[in-house]
Amino acid sequence: MHNSDLNPAVMSGLGWYYLLAAMLNAAAAAYVAYFEMVSEGASRAGLAPRTRRLPDWLVVSFCTLNGLALLAVLGKSMIGPQAMILAYSLAALANVIVAISAGADAAHHAEAHDAGHGVGAEFAGPSLDDHIPAVGLGRPINRTLWTLVWAIAAVVFQAMGIVYIFNKEFSLPLFIRDAIDYVSGPTTFFLGATAGFAAMIAYRRVFANGIVAWALVNAFLLFFGLSMTDFDFRDIVTKPDNVPIVGMIIFVGFFTWLGLRRAVINDSRMAQGLPNLEELEPEKTLTWPDLVYTELIAMVIQTIVLVIWAVALQAPLEQPASSTSAPNPSKAPWYFLGLQEMLVYFDPWMAGVVLPTMIIVGMMAMPYIDNNKQGNGYYTIEQRKFAYITFQYGWLVLWVVLILLGTFLRGPNWNFFGPYEYWDVHKIIPLNNVNLSDIVWIQMLGTKRPDSIILRELPGIFLLLGYFIVVPPLLGKLFFKKYIEQAGLMRYIVLATLILFMASLPIKMVLRWTINLKYLVYIPEIFFNI
Repeated sequence: MHNSDLNPAVMSGLGWYYLLAAMLNAAAAAYVAYFEMVSEGASRAGLAPRTRRLPDWLVVSFCTLNGLALLAVLGKSMIGPQAMILAYSLAALANVIVAISAGADAAHHAEAHDAGHGVGAEFAGPSLDDHIPAVGLGRPINRTLWTLVWAIAAVVFQAMGIVYIFNKEFSLPLFIRDAIDYVSGPTTFFLGATAGFAAMIAYRRVFANGIVAWALVNAFLLFFGLSMTDFDFRDIVTKPDNVPIVGMIIFVGFFTWLGLRRAVINDSRMAQGLPNLEELEPEKTLTWPDLVYTELIAMVIQTIVLVIWAVALQAPLEQPASSTSAPNPSKAPWYFLGLQEMLVYFDPWMAGVVLPTMIIVGMMAMPYIDNNKQGNGYYTIEQRKFAYITFQYGWLVLWVVLILLGTFLRGPNWNFFGPYEYWDVHKIIPLNNVNLSDIVWIQMLGTKRPDSIILRELPGIFLLLGYFIVVPPLLGKLFFKKYIEQAGLMRYIVLATLILFMASLPIKMVLRWTINLKYLVYIPEIFFNI
């Protein structure tokens, strides 16, 4: 462990981090214990009234304790050095009170319901106290059990925060960090992301469940917090220009899950002949005043956030640009890091011109090559499975994942570093990249490469011609026969071309990792390489 892995400032920050994690889980426990959990589209006919209520004293206690904590922070100059400890203790006490009260009241509600005390409208059969899941999201949950689970999680997170706030050290074990660094690499990172995406699609009903989603959130909170005890991980993640990328991970994950969940519910409802969720909410919002007011409030909130952000985080300004010295690593803006990662596998003209152009052209062509009218105005996967999987894979794996890789795992000399590995500028990774012509003529045929450019690169030329000429008809006969009949041959040719260019990136990446293939066609005489 580095001597600087943990210091008082870091442990104080982790203490407040786990306080926030405890607050989130206490809120989850209170939600499951007290609030109505009749999901989207569920009928309320025949359900007895709700008897669960969030106690007023609990709300007052939580707000009072956190208000006193805020006053202690603001009055730090008058209270003295113990002000932050006092503030932390008050906020932690508020979390524990909410967690314990939610667990106790959930158990009381369950006991009263099972015993049938006060039999009347509120206990006659199903009630709004019960959990009625949305169609397609499994069976009702045991509210008492899951209240206790999240309450315990809140207490555990809070206990971890208290340990840190009193400067008691514990960190992610070194052998775990070394093991993660050992197995880390662009191959495992990309293939792991692809496998995770496939699992998300295959088990989307599981991932759409709120319990599973919140469990994943807790796993992320725990893993991220423990990882922040490593100096090298923390040094990369907390760079001012990397902080927004961490936020992007959170927002992309949330909105991907939200769309997935509504799609699963809609698919299940339509399979049973029920209207989708969007049809249940057909009301339209007026531009004035509703939409304008909403946009105004959003603009004000965003302005406040940006001002606080600008004050809290120093601008990552460096020395004036110079042609004689460049930062190492020299990185593009975060939104271009995916393109910069492509430069590892393609020539600049391909990675910087052709592929971005195909992305833009593909987005422009989508409305014209998409002949499936289903899914307009509502979330669905079953009715648009090919479109959903193709777009989401291109967005999440071939773009967002490449940005994350370039931001957090590409270090000096564009070498790949594990998440807990020191960015050593002297790290040298020998690469023995070969071209397809070398593999065919030298390794397979055991002869020298021909002097003729055309003959030398003939294997790569034939391979590319086969990829773009032979593969589309095969795909048309095997998978797109119905689409060709409905949309026509020209639309299919455009679609097939876009798909092949999109697939070329993961194919080239795998070839680079497995057989060290650099170029399929290598003609440096005219600066043409593929």
